[in-house]
Amino acid sequence: MINLKVNGRELQARPGTTVLEVAREHGIVIPNLCSSRHLAPYGGCRLCLVEIKGRKGYAPACCTYVEDGLDVRTETPDLQALRRLTLELILSEHPHACLICAEKPSCEEFKSTIRKVGEVTGCVLCPENGDCRLQEAVELIRPERVRFPASYREFEVHKEDPFFDRNYNLCILCGRCVRVCGEVRGAAVISFVHRGPRAVIQTAFDRPLVDSGCQFCGACVDACPTAALTDAG
Repeated sequence: MINLKVNGRELQARPGTTVLEVAREHGIVIPNLCSSRHLAPYGGCRLCLVEIKGRKGYAPACCTYVEDGLDVRTETPDLQALRRLTLELILSEHPHACLICAEKPSCEEFKSTIRKVGEVTGCVLCPENGDCRLQEAVELIRPERVRFPASYREFEVHKEDPFFDRNYNLCILCGRCVRVCGEVRGAAVISFVHRGPRAVIQTAFDRPLVDSGCQFCGACVDACPTAALTDAG
């Protein structure tokens, strides 16, 4: 076993275990959006950054493997500020009014009066409301506002496939669907296309899934942390 410290606690871990896995096993919560027990470490969302004594900069907990004598801090003021900034950048391209709304505690009582629309513009209209990894991250990090201009991507919602819908306006580009399709299912039907603000997850030539070799196993839907992929209604 390997001996290390996390937030001053003396812990033991098996070789080959990541800092994020050790934290989970001992009830230490580190925010993250792109990690999964079923997928290889990725380090894409940058919310799980931690400080390690004696090392410069910050390390992603999901990609950092334990070593004897490792001394990790997960909750410093600098880390909290960095996570808040990173989460604000993510939220700037995701409908976030509900996520940072000061009236959230009383919303449940009144949300039935909200006019229903075909487009998801907030959590109360989202099929994943209450079961969303992004909501969990917001509750942990608690950004009070988003300091960046909101950018709605205006993608057409794909409803042409038989078993699930794709709304890439809600996608946070965590890559979980791409990775589970390739790493676990071996299909590699979807991938990242373009770069920067144009980046999106698509099939080859943006064809419908039914024409792209998709097995419709639903693994990508299960892996999606938001409602970008949902079962067809």
